[in-house]
Amino acid sequence: MQQIDKAFKALRQMRFSGHASEYQFGMHGKHIIFRTPEGSTIDLTGKPGNLMLFSLEEVFEPFTNLNRRRVVDFRHPKQHITIDRDRLGGWPTIDQTRIAFDTITRLVDGETIRVEDVEYYYPTVSRAAAIDALELGDEIRRVA
Repeated sequence: MQQIDKAFKALRQMRFSGHASEYQFGMHGKHIIFRTPEGSTIDLTGKPGNLMLFSLEEVFEPFTNLNRRRVVDFRHPKQHITIDRDRLGGWPTIDQTRIAFDTITRLVDGETIRVEDVEYYYPTVSRAAAIDALELGDEIRRVA
């Protein structure tokens, strides 16, 4: 009950005055969290008022990092790159294949093996898909 009391006290301090049934609540470990009507998630009992991630989906959304670089949308990173939790454990793959994007990025060195050569090694990977894989690899390295 102490956690619940603390949560409602935090809501009042943040000036949320609606009925509890109007809001979404959840747990993060032992702490109560709250989803605002705008979609932000706030810790009510651990560190009251701190913004939090509400779902793993939000982790994969695009954002700008501290270096002011845009981080790719990992839900749909490129036109020919797919993320499917049932394929390679959710690792990015070339669309309609089980070929990991980084298999292509490691294969293409620009000298010995070029983008145009990828279809020879992987007939199901188009030139456009190979380019998307290389671009995704570049984006990840740039923001890391």
